[in-house]
Amino acid sequence: MSGTGNKLPWGVKFVDDGIVGAITAAAVTDPASDATIVAALKGILTLLGALAAAAVVDPASPASLIAVIKGVLTDLGPVTATAVIDPALSASQNALLKGMLKQLQGTGAVGTYMPVSLATPLTSVLDGIDVGKMSKGGIVVAHNAIAASVAEASCVEIDCRGFNSISVKMLAASITGGATWTGALYGTSASGETTGPCNSPKDDGTFAVQATPAIAANGTYNYVFRGVPNYVKIVPTLAVSTGTLTVVVTPMNL
Repeated sequence: MSGTGNKLPWGVKFVDDGIVGAITAAAVTDPASDATIVAALKGILTLLGALAAAAVVDPASPASLIAVIKGVLTDLGPVTATAVIDPALSASQNALLKGMLKQLQGTGAVGTYMPVSLATPLTSVLDGIDVGKMSKGGIVVAHNAIAASVAEASCVEIDCRGFNSISVKMLAASITGGATWTGALYGTSASGETTGPCNSPKDDGTFAVQATPAIAANGTYNYVFRGVPNYVKIVPTLAVSTGTLTVVVTPMNL
């Protein structure tokens, strides 16, 4: 190009003052380097790469922009990709996502649910979440069809940590001769200790023993005790004659 001017095909003239540069100028891809317009444009084309460039999926490998875009599209995969549910197999992102959805749907059919099988069953403490200390605890059979009074030392200890109340179901059967069953609430703060009778405060400042009323007829009776200690026992007493009793306890928060 001449400094006196050059005529473009459509008749417009321009003056080359050295900024445009020669057509043969080498590409410059470093934005911090000085370059003519031609050299910079060639640098941009170099960075873009050829349309026929092969896809590059390794982020650590140098590649043109087109090669990288093709690599991203290759990783994503077509929307028609078949679901892949085996994590050991190589697959596109679309194929893996479809595989996850298929697994979440159980059989792969819409409207079915993900089958869950725990290799390790839930315990009272799992991953920092105490599953045994939710709004209700597990059901504990404290006594099963007993036919006589049971001493405190022989009663089942019930863990009530994290709960403030218990529900007590008493199933009386085969009561004869005016027999009565009562169940007294005993408790303590630590496991393995000898428990003692639990007492709840009354409005007059005195205390009332926490126990069920006397049960004199066959049937199922339910009682709730509030403000229970960490560990409790239900101590049953049979008076007068014969009968059987089953006691089921559920810790809860009220």
